[in-house]
Amino acid sequence: MHSLLAVVVSHGGSTYLTGLLAALAVIPGCRVALVENDIRARHGDLPEGTLMYAGHGNIGYGAAVNLGVRRFLAATDDRPEWLLVVNSDVTIPADTRDMLGKLIAQAPEDVDVLGFAVETDDGGPGRAAAVLPTVRTSAFTAVRGERAAVARWPELTYPVGAFFAIRTRTFLRLGGFDPAFWLYYEETDLFARLLAEGGRIGWAGREWPVRHTGGATAGRSGVLQRELGRGAALYARRHATEVGRGWVAVHALQLVLLAGRKAAARRPHDAARAVRILAGLLGGLVAPNWEPAVRSRWLAAPAATRVSLGRLTPQTMRAVVPAPAGAPTPAGHSARPVPSGGPARGRIPAPRPAPQPAARAAVTSRASARQSRPAAVSGEPAGAGGAPGPPTSPDRPHHAQATSPVVREEWEGRDRGPDGVGGTMGIRGYTGEVTVGGPPDVRELPDLTITKVAVGPFDNNCYLLRCTTSGEQLLIDAANEPDTLLRLIGDDGLATVVTTHRHQDHVQALSDIVAATGATTIAHPDDAPVIPVPTSHPVTDGDEIQVGEVTLRAIHLVGHTPGSIALLYDADPTAPHLFTGDCLFPGGPGNTFGQPDAFKSLMDGLEEKVFGPLPDTTWIYPGHGKDTTLGRERPHLAEWRARGW
Repeated sequence: MHSLLAVVVSHGGSTYLTGLLAALAVIPGCRVALVENDIRARHGDLPEGTLMYAGHGNIGYGAAVNLGVRRFLAATDDRPEWLLVVNSDVTIPADTRDMLGKLIAQAPEDVDVLGFAVETDDGGPGRAAAVLPTVRTSAFTAVRGERAAVARWPELTYPVGAFFAIRTRTFLRLGGFDPAFWLYYEETDLFARLLAEGGRIGWAGREWPVRHTGGATAGRSGVLQRELGRGAALYARRHATEVGRGWVAVHALQLVLLAGRKAAARRPHDAARAVRILAGLLGGLVAPNWEPAVRSRWLAAPAATRVSLGRLTPQTMRAVVPAPAGAPTPAGHSARPVPSGGPARGRIPAPRPAPQPAARAAVTSRASARQSRPAAVSGEPAGAGGAPGPPTSPDRPHHAQATSPVVREEWEGRDRGPDGVGGTMGIRGYTGEVTVGGPPDVRELPDLTITKVAVGPFDNNCYLLRCTTSGEQLLIDAANEPDTLLRLIGDDGLATVVTTHRHQDHVQALSDIVAATGATTIAHPDDAPVIPVPTSHPVTDGDEIQVGEVTLRAIHLVGHTPGSIALLYDADPTAPHLFTGDCLFPGGPGNTFGQPDAFKSLMDGLEEKVFGPLPDTTWIYPGHGKDTTLGRERPHLAEWRARGW
């Protein structure tokens, strides 16, 4: 009997396929099945014992995995405990290959899925994990990037589909992949259903990576780029409750912002890719039954064919999950038949506490990883793109490093809340925690009143500053919801609006606010040409901005955008206040969109102009999310440099 079935999905093969199959074939207890989606492909000698399923046409990735599992279970008496889902352009380093069987076998019973770190062709960090899409997570990702989203929402993080292991009984209980998805979002849908029923995801340590040498299939043709958008539309329909009202609009805005950024960076091909994905998203919403890929050179099988060939039958499920409905399985799950309308859907819950294994194991679930020090495999992903392990919650992170070839130690990091630093910064009544639609938070200083409010789909923070002597007011970032901001401003008028940077989520209300108040507009000249309202008073590094009798100083920080500025109020040099826009957040610098030069520039600027001259008691007011202090973030500068985000 084999304990592992590796299902490799191919479309025409790849230069790495033979080596991949050979690596899988030598893993003890592993049976290998190759599912070939290209009817024109011909394969030579396959490693001994490799099964091949072909001739069914291009049914897509998820349906092909389902087909391979169903045919294997129907043709053999083997009932493998685990399935390994593998893309044909993955390679497995020798060290990982030698440990793979052990890593999977040592997974505790509460782990349903095991994800792995991913490397790129040159050995750099690849995309290993993503976060389930919701209005909030997608908005955050657009601003901070996917790696930061993985760090913030580990409970919603799942492995990318190129390489992961899943218990066979779990896979069948879920009904496998939904064959209605052709190429994209099929694993997102699978893991959304897993987490909705309380399933667990564990992660192999970063010392056991795989290499996704091809990848980025959506970058290969306009048809596939549009299919990525159509997959998002299908996911939005399937999971309307989970993603939340407005997610499609947020995702569309993500793509618009991405296209604009790429165009501004003179990367027209990347900008065109974002536009095509957006076109696919809109097409999938307007004409959900239209299947352009069927008539393309990719010869995609129609949805009806995919469902017919890729559906897992109740007989297949009972082959491994024989218990009657409602009866507990060995992992404590219920064996629930899949509804006739397709795999079950449900709201994604907060993760439940996991039972602690009796002995220290090589694999831990996300929940148990918070309470133990695992070896070889932890309960946290290696970060999207293989970055260092993210925090287990937004408020209490763990940081990890490899301390030996096997053992990775984890230790508790610092509390993210800024209050109480040295007993000097906490001002009674102010927390800095605001939510969209909720009340503002107000901080009273001797000469300045700071009012913080959250607005818009991207949870932007806007700050209204009022000089307590003159009553003059200044607004930092007219981001969204002009009615909300005008109510905040009140009858006393607004003298100035400062735009910290040019991104669209920070200027959506700017035209309305300026029209209603006649306020002077301030921004850095490097970002001003892109801001939709003319900048009447450009400022550069070190320039002073007056709010009545209060003086703010502009700090130019290049990286998130060319003209990003922070505003410093340091009337009390022992306790300054810094409004950082999207340049600095709790847990790291702002998003530099994968550009190493921009990341270096932003880090250099932060260290030279912010962390260097300002004390630990400096209070940070970011453009999104919670406040922090320099003292909370300073110990992690080297960590940010090392991870590259």
